[in-house]
Amino acid sequence: MLNLLRMQLRAVFRQKGLYITAAILCFVLLIAFGTMRLVSDPALAERARQAGMEITTDDVSDAFAFQEQTQSDFLGSLLFSGGLMSTLIVIVSSVIVCDDFTTGFGKNIFSYYPKRRDYIFSKLLTLGFVSGFFLLFLTGATLLLFPAAGFQNPLGNPVQLAAMLVLGWAGLFSLCAQNLLFCMLTRRVLVSVLLSVSCALGLFGAAADFMAGLFGVHISLLFPPLNVLATPALAKTFQSGAFLQPGGALLVAFLWTAFYTKLSCVVLNKNDIC
Repeated sequence: MLNLLRMQLRAVFRQKGLYITAAILCFVLLIAFGTMRLVSDPALAERARQAGMEITTDDVSDAFAFQEQTQSDFLGSLLFSGGLMSTLIVIVSSVIVCDDFTTGFGKNIFSYYPKRRDYIFSKLLTLGFVSGFFLLFLTGATLLLFPAAGFQNPLGNPVQLAAMLVLGWAGLFSLCAQNLLFCMLTRRVLVSVLLSVSCALGLFGAAADFMAGLFGVHISLLFPPLNVLATPALAKTFQSGAFLQPGGALLVAFLWTAFYTKLSCVVLNKNDIC
């Protein structure tokens, strides 16, 4: 399986699309920081108004609120609470997995590595590396853009930041496993993306939690997509010494990952290769 994993990693990280996606995200971040700098600096804002740019009082308020945040808080809102990483990972993973079947490359893989279980495990680990790549890339780019744009926001608690990244990655890993199952069932990028995005944004989990809440029971912790969205809050409880909720989120992510992986193996074993 290690040889198959190495092959999968080489195939994914040699694709230009991965780095083009990262470059586009970095460009969007650059525009966002540039805009914040423009609005928050009175001299630059005045020049922009003279040039015909409309800057409202709400824009100025948002810029000053941004400057009062720690870098860790901003990262939590950017990566997790807003659903950026969840949406990004399920789309990228759908393309990576379904591409094996739509292009026929899967036949070549299974001709050399006939154990379909090894394919599932290696593909899941590959998706985990991809999610880690984007997570670290966006974190590093954001932390560099703060001083580059002239902002002096404090970093925040480094332990909280590290806990947030670990908890977020664990939740994203379970989303990768869920998406892998959808890809095994449909083998169509668009269908897998629609199913995965709906789940990744917590639509089904929120509905189940709402129904349970009518009876005074809250089960949001049982759904990895909701845990990913709540990662910043979970990291803050970890910082305060309350390990039950973060530990529960990690356990839930592990159990759902194991469940989805087992189902993926069953589905792949029952279906044709391509």
